[in-house]
Amino acid sequence: MARPTENVTTWVADLQTIPGGSLSQLGLHNSSGTSESYRVCRAALQKAVFSELTISTLCHPDGVVYPCPDGIEDEVLDAQFREQRFCGVPIDLLVTRALNLVINEHQADAASQFRTLRLRLLRALDAVDVQLAELDAKTRATQ
Repeated sequence: MARPTENVTTWVADLQTIPGGSLSQLGLHNSSGTSESYRVCRAALQKAVFSELTISTLCHPDGVVYPCPDGIEDEVLDAQFREQRFCGVPIDLLVTRALNLVINEHQADAASQFRTLRLRLLRALDAVDVQLAELDAKTRATQ
């Protein structure tokens, strides 16, 4: 039986969820027609994949925040964004969601957290204002 590691570049994997949800079918196929299939525990597979990643965020200049996993091959990451598997959330919606979380906090803790949030938003607005002023100055200089 051939091993997928013999010639990694010729192997292509596909993953299908088996009805019932706790197992997945991992199919490996190579260009010479060899195929192998494995049933794997979805949780174990996800744990293995996510153990290779560090998830951070990226804020687009229009204020939409995207998850940005580090440790994924560029072609895979590009495909995930192209297929809209990493959905962005507008920053104002993120703030609204944060405000809705107050029901889970003590009032004193919530007030402190909101003050911190407000300061961070003010710093962010100041940074945006600086960039806008610089762009406006460049535009005026080129006219």
